[in-house]
Amino acid sequence: MKEIIFVKKENVNKGLQEEEVIRIFENSIELEQIKQAVENATDRLYATWISVDATDNAGESIPIEDVITNQDVLMKRGGPVSDTHTNKIVGKTLAYKVLEHPESKTLGVIHLEKIYDDNPADNLVWGEIIDGTRTGSSVGGVSSSMSLSKDKATGKPTKVLEEFAHMETASVEKPCNPFATNIAYSVVAKSNSCISEDTKTDENQETVINKEESNNNNNPNLGDIMENEDIKKTISDIADVVKGIALEVSKLKKEDVPEDTEPVEEAKKEDTPVEEKPKEEEKPVAKEDAASDIDGETSAPAPETPVEDQSNDADVFKAVEAVAKSVLDIKKELKSLVVTKSQTPAAPVADVKKNSNLAMDLAMGKKTMTHMEVQKALKKGE
Repeated sequence: MKEIIFVKKENVNKGLQEEEVIRIFENSIELEQIKQAVENATDRLYATWISVDATDNAGESIPIEDVITNQDVLMKRGGPVSDTHTNKIVGKTLAYKVLEHPESKTLGVIHLEKIYDDNPADNLVWGEIIDGTRTGSSVGGVSSSMSLSKDKATGKPTKVLEEFAHMETASVEKPCNPFATNIAYSVVAKSNSCISEDTKTDENQETVINKEESNNNNNPNLGDIMENEDIKKTISDIADVVKGIALEVSKLKKEDVPEDTEPVEEAKKEDTPVEEKPKEEEKPVAKEDAASDIDGETSAPAPETPVEDQSNDADVFKAVEAVAKSVLDIKKELKSLVVTKSQTPAAPVADVKKNSNLAMDLAMGKKTMTHMEVQKALKKGE
């Protein structure tokens, strides 16, 4: 006994919610009831045959049994709907059912699909479904074996793609399977959509980048990926960090130089770094004229770089050179610190000898001194 599904007239006028459309789709075996429910959906829903037991236009067929048994797995994996088998996922499968196709009189699988409304790619696909540009669907997946057979209807040889695994369903303009066509779409959602020519133009300009296209070997010019202004900003940030390090090194240098200890005379002459005057800002040096190697021939002026070849890259390289120079200066400062610390002279030998004699006199009882007197004597080197 067939189950009769009633749809209230007021619901049809207002539009059906997604849950109600799914309920009708799953419980009805009448294509007209399914079409009516889909046409009155408030969301971007459409119904489509995704595969029918028939040989396609490429002379191939997928066993309908394989397609049917794959549907639960496909739904478990989210039922992705793609834009013509690309990496652009524009929707998902909400439900499926198996019915006899009215034309081929063979079994087929129908999907209730939903198109998202988050970006121009979604809008483009939905717009082409409702204007008839996209007429059907195509299953995408993998097949592990193939055999030759005859088409049941025509008797012509056909390739049978066996052990098919259904991975995604694509919305296409012309399906390879002639019976995999759209049968209904939401008229309510169509009236609520605003698909303009500008939206389609934006989508046509969109560039899809895959791993191979983004490979550095195929795009060696960094300027195509990163703007010069971004490079300059990064170099400027690095330069600020280098300046901060230089300031800290300068502080360390002042702290490590002993204040009271005078270095030996020889160290003063050879190793103590002389305080340098602040370097004047370096000015760009003009290119020298190229000297001629031929007698009697005047020197030729250095060639000027053509104006049209000058670009922001020159500024970028100058900034990099400035940062590199700062790093070298810091390296020199650190090296001078190490030299200064290693060459700080020890206390004069004479002072050490005096301190040792004082200690011996105190130990032998030749001198008697208080703790404060001992400390004073040690400081004076007595």
